[in-house]
Amino acid sequence: MSILQLHGVSRSFGGVRAVEDASFTVERGQLFGIIGPNGAGKTTLLNLISGLINPDAGRITLNGIDTTKRTPQYIARHGLARTYQTIRLFDTMSVRENVMVGGHSALSYSFLAALSRRKIFKQHELALIDHVDFLLDTVGLADRSNDPAISLSYGEQRRLELARALAAKPAILMLDEPAAGMNTRESENLSNLLRRLVDTTSLTVVIIEHNVRLMMELCDRIVVMNFGRKLKEGTPAEVRKDPSVIQAYLGRAA
Repeated sequence: MSILQLHGVSRSFGGVRAVEDASFTVERGQLFGIIGPNGAGKTTLLNLISGLINPDAGRITLNGIDTTKRTPQYIARHGLARTYQTIRLFDTMSVRENVMVGGHSALSYSFLAALSRRKIFKQHELALIDHVDFLLDTVGLADRSNDPAISLSYGEQRRLELARALAAKPAILMLDEPAAGMNTRESENLSNLLRRLVDTTSLTVVIIEHNVRLMMELCDRIVVMNFGRKLKEGTPAEVRKDPSVIQAYLGRAA
């Protein structure tokens, strides 16, 4: 069953076609990759899906709901969370507090209940703390929960961003170059973590990454972008041997 569909989505910036006529479907529980050279339109595509920018043409549906030109808040409430190329943490807040910020978007008590600290507020907060501690354990940061986020290593900060996004309990998680700046061991650990999350939960992951080897080993299905257009879609094996992909992105020696 599909969770995300793009139908002829296009976006231009000052006459430059950043994304042109992009169409694909992401199935529920899938690890879906988007690769391509710099300037291929990958991040623009994620920004369109998450509502940061609006398409000039086309339609986007999430969980069967038309989210074209909807606000990021609306789209987040309907099950989408994401991370960004640049790490965006609250540096002076603790690791646990950073993740709790992500979880608050999924809570349903009223402002009045929070202000008066009613029973429902306390119940939700206690449940959130338990969920946050579970996520920190999942990403391997349980022993750093009280440390300020700024004290974490680069790889740990990336994992903290992942935990914060997961705290919102999304149906689909979009990751923009999560392995950027990581060494080989950190990248492998991230890959194993993502695979485990998808295999053991109902989570769907859409990932952009320049580490082609990681993507080929990790993803169930891949879209290759080039000059804003979809060049190829298929399994990693199909993408790897496609002559147009080899010429445009991987290089003939691949």
